[in-house]
Amino acid sequence: MDKNDGSVIEAETGYKRMSGEVRLRDRKVGVEVNYFHGLRDRGWAEHVLSLLCDALPLLEKVSGLPYPRDYGVRIYEATAEDVGRNDGENREREGIWIKPQAFDSYIVHETAHCFTDISDESWIMEGSADIYTYIVLQRMNKPRDAGGVKGSAFAEYYKYLKFEEDFPLDGWDPMTAEVKRAYYGYGKAFIFMHMLYKKYGIGVIGGVNRNLHKRGVKASSGGYKLALEEVTGKNMDDLFSGWIFPGEYKVMPDDVKPVGKYAGSDLNRKILQKVFEKF
Repeated sequence: MDKNDGSVIEAETGYKRMSGEVRLRDRKVGVEVNYFHGLRDRGWAEHVLSLLCDALPLLEKVSGLPYPRDYGVRIYEATAEDVGRNDGENREREGIWIKPQAFDSYIVHETAHCFTDISDESWIMEGSADIYTYIVLQRMNKPRDAGGVKGSAFAEYYKYLKFEEDFPLDGWDPMTAEVKRAYYGYGKAFIFMHMLYKKYGIGVIGGVNRNLHKRGVKASSGGYKLALEEVTGKNMDDLFSGWIFPGEYKVMPDDVKPVGKYAGSDLNRKILQKVFEKF
């Protein structure tokens, strides 16, 4: 990786900029971090640049896709005025805007969205970005960060089910859903993708991605299921039932069971204890 020393100041924005290039499968991809002028900001920029230069080749490998965009990765240090209560957001060509207090997992997750263009279905995009992040952080020897991705997903999943009715993920939209349904959807999407990963391996997920990428059409939930069936040679009706489409749950992760709507705090405590013992 080649990088400059951060001395470039963009006249239009007032940011300082630190940049480099990462060698990926087919080409080099530019990475730049735009940051404020303080010493802490520079240290943050150096960390983010190093993090992304390590993560990008792994994201490409884990997703099974070559870097698909005709522009590089551009990070902007953000404030609450820029992104509100969130820690950041991916604005595609306008860059990824990140608050300096954001966890490494959040930065990798937003960057992982560069590899989720195979669909406009939120559960596919968010579940894929989270499972890529989880695996990449493990491969970067960041087990606590990876555990945080999994732990928060399971926590949101069971916190919601303590009081609310379950729902299938097809058509779920975190941008229009009420907050608790949005967070539950994120958790459920990760758990489903993690189940795919444990059952079939990341190679199958990558194969599905390549299958869909070749078609050149954004996959619906049904299209993703069809591609998974083509890659594995197996019928996925039971797997998608309850998780993605309406119906009873017929295939479950090995270590947990969905419990539907329940209010017993002791039951909730026991289930969460069982989940977190697996981390």
